[in-house]
Amino acid sequence: MVAAVSVPPGDHLTRVRTNGCVQQDGSYYPHPAALLYSACGDRVVHIIERSLIRERTVAGLAVARERGRVGGRPTALSPAKKRLAKKMRAEGTPMAEIAEVLEVARSTLYRHIG
Repeated sequence: MVAAVSVPPGDHLTRVRTNGCVQQDGSYYPHPAALLYSACGDRVVHIIERSLIRERTVAGLAVARERGRVGGRPTALSPAKKRLAKKMRAEGTPMAEIAEVLEVARSTLYRHIG
């Protein structure tokens, strides 16, 4: 059983998307799916849910890091390829040729070795 909430006319809680039932005396029996709005018009339920999702995500990523898991896209150049690219560049090899040998884009080489 859900308790009634007294809602005076003009109060900010009257901005409720009513899936529930507003009685003639101003009391409101909220439906579980009702969305409450704050005084500035923000959906309170949405804000709470977003913060819960964010907390869980951050906690999950922290646990994964403790286990040695690292997220994100792998780098295009391994340390060995990077050393080889720097050596070839020092010998005067053009960037286009280095990129072709290492099978990476020229822009990747410029980003990693300048």
